[in-house]
Amino acid sequence: AFVLMLVDMDRVLSSQPLIALSEYNVHRLTMTALVLATKYLEDEVRTNSYYARVGGISTMKEMNKLEGAMLSILHFDLYVDPEEFDMYQSFIYGMKR
Repeated sequence: AFVLMLVDMDRVLSSQPLIALSEYNVHRLTMTALVLATKYLEDEVRTNSYYARVGGISTMKEMNKLEGAMLSILHFDLYVDPEEFDMYQSFIYGMKR
């Protein structure tokens, strides 16, 4: 899910240049992308209430809004082709020292 989370985050930031990351919103972007990646990959997932609570999002309602907004920005397309997946995975492994 971590690789897909990074792909989703990169796609959002690339398509929305006016979104400026800050210490106040980076965890919301990260958590929302992680929730989407998890829901895309897993058959059994937790509720948005759970994800909001463990992810530091104030309410389930906010988590729902963040999820809907990110899906809209991504045009509901969460598919990552194998070549793109490998590229992001290689980037992650390259960060290990």
